[in-house]
Amino acid sequence: MQSDYFSYLCTRMETQTQSRKLRICLWIVTQLRLHKEGLTLAEMNKEFLRNEELSHGQPILKNTMLNYKGAILDLFGIAVSCNRHNCRYFIDLEDTDDLSTWLINSFSLGQLVREQEAVRERILLEATPQGMRFFHRVVEAIRMQIPLTLTYQKFADVEPTDSRLEPYSVKLSEGRWYIVGRKDARRYLQCFAFDRILDLQLIEGEHFTFDLPFDPQTYFADSFGIFVTPPAQDVVIRVYGATTYHYLHTKPLHASQQERLLTDSPDVPEEERVWEFRYHISPSPDFRNELLRWGAGIEVVSPAGFRQEIRDMLQAAVHRY
Repeated sequence: MQSDYFSYLCTRMETQTQSRKLRICLWIVTQLRLHKEGLTLAEMNKEFLRNEELSHGQPILKNTMLNYKGAILDLFGIAVSCNRHNCRYFIDLEDTDDLSTWLINSFSLGQLVREQEAVRERILLEATPQGMRFFHRVVEAIRMQIPLTLTYQKFADVEPTDSRLEPYSVKLSEGRWYIVGRKDARRYLQCFAFDRILDLQLIEGEHFTFDLPFDPQTYFADSFGIFVTPPAQDVVIRVYGATTYHYLHTKPLHASQQERLLTDSPDVPEEERVWEFRYHISPSPDFRNELLRWGAGIEVVSPAGFRQEIRDMLQAAVHRY
């Protein structure tokens, strides 16, 4: 996936020199993220010249740095600022959105692997999602508001189906990319996984308008994964043992996660302690499957219907054995 994105951005830079410019932009952003206090141009060049393959032995000049600042803003939406008092370049990480952060992380990792051939086989990555060959086409369709003809194969269907799709957004969830769009002029949005797309073509000469109310962040605000139904409810779970707690504490399942220790006696060993976690979230199949993944480490307390659903699935699983 990193290489797909890297190639996508490189198409905006037609020459080898411009491709090198992209790599330098990535390097600058990576360095400024590492040094929250910022870097002077001299400090930056000290590190830059160590990378002979990238620098070619030439430092970054002040005027050239201005060009890189503009390119970084254009490509990644990240503003590189300079403190006039101490001449330090810096990035305000709090103003960097999730997409920009994800892009930089992905590109930087891809570039690092390319540069470190000696350890390339020791860096293990997950397989990239299928269907990424359509990603550029979908993004262009969203930007230009051009509808698509979609040939789609659901896992549950024997035959693929053809439909007209108006793409509104794309979303990454659990290692799969999805298109969020309006199918066949319906009055609601649906998600379509890229790895189930058999063909996708622009409908030339046609355009559509975003006439359904939609803000991506708001649309998925109460979701875990891609499901936005059923409606959000207050979900309470108990978490047993420090190991499970630390996993869920350091990587919250949802932005609404609230935690409370129920057994706060110092005499209780960590692995026997119990926490209460609260969420305002859709109790969707994705969220249900995530909770089931933790086995006996968690217990759904409420709502009662969701608790019963989890119980039934656990009992069905036990019967398999």
